[in-house]
Amino acid sequence: MELYLDTADVSAVKRLARVLPLHGVTTNPSIVAKEGKPIWEVLPALRDALGGTASCLPR
Repeated sequence: MELYLDTADVSAVKRLARVLPLHGVTTNPSIVAKEGKPIWEVLPALRDALGGTASCLPR
């Protein structure tokens, strides 16, 4: 089983990645907009919060 968070909250990802075996993050433009930051800042920050190994794939 792979565990994904559906969020764009970088601090939540950092906090939970320390205690859960996260495989990645899913998000969408509406979720990113709620964070109040441009997507080109949020996506790299999410990748870094997961240890820099995550990929950003369009759906």
